Amino acid sequence: MKTLDIKKNTLTDKENSFDKNSFMKVLSGANEIKKILDFLPVGVVIVDTNKKIHYINNTALELIKEETTENIIGQKCYNIICPSHQENCPILDQGQEINSSKKFILNKYGQKIPILKTVIKIKHKNEIFLLEAFKDITEINQYQEKLKYYATTDSMTGVFNRRTGMQMLEDKLNMIKDCKKNLIIGFIDINNLKKVNDNFGHKEGDKIIVQTTNILKEILRESDFITRIGGDEFLLALFNCTLENVEKIGERLNKKLKQINNQQDKPYSISMSIGFVECRPDNNKKIRDILSEADKKMYENKEKFKSNEKEFLQQQKYIIY
Repeated sequence: MKTLDIKKNTLTDKENSFDKNSFMKVLSGANEIKKILDFLPVGVVIVDTNKKIHYINNTALELIKEETTENIIGQKCYNIICPSHQENCPILDQGQEINSSKKFILNKYGQKIPILKTVIKIKHKNEIFLLEAFKDITEINQYQEKLKYYATTDSMTGVFNRRTGMQMLEDKLNMIKDCKKNLIIGFIDINNLKKVNDNFGHKEGDKIIVQTTNILKEILRESDFITRIGGDEFLLALFNCTLENVEKIGERLNKKLKQINNQQDKPYSISMSIGFVECRPDNNKKIRDILSEADKKMYENKEKFKSNEKEFLQQQKYIIY
């Protein structure tokens, strides 16, 4: 793997005068303190007012995949720590006394590692240094992402759960007022899922729910989103869409369902009933009223399917909307 080439900047004579042991001035020759810093479980770097590194401890070296301090001491701190904030140091450039923030550090392979960093100003006689302590928060970030995923996502299908979907829908309704775009809400019910559960078991019914979700994911755009309301009911939100566009969406859905139903050797067919409602920028309806209207239209279409199920399936019409 190619290592990161850290370029040294052209410095004035004053900046070039560099004492590799000057951090000991801060520690007042206290070797015991240096030993503590060396083996702290957090990374520690000491930097001067020219942003040059005077000291780096073992934990920080391990984090950036360096074995010795040789390539680090004397380097500008922003070549390794917070490389995107070269001229924006909270202490030296903004005058803060202490700062804690989430940043990232570069290892010698150029890989970014998220860190939680605290910087304090150290004054020793007439000299000022910065002590930067930081901890790798990669695992914490991953854990937080998992928590966020489980809090917002339906575990079976991987789409938004009801609570998140309702919040997303409210945000979309506010958005269309600002950007003057339409929003289509689609209320979906999987036909005959109860019959499948009763005759072939809930495991088979769950497969249909997952298949339905995957089909919806395939035909929708990135700006659209799907919510599982519960059981066999889903909600679609189609941004910048009109009822005229719904015809094309219905055709794409039906084509996909036709393909799946023809391929799988099952004693049943997967089909859906959908109620679509158009929301315009000047629409002042509340969410519950919009959903109620979409739900009503969906059940009207579901009744049509029940009344003419055999005919619909013979015509391979699997989307009733």
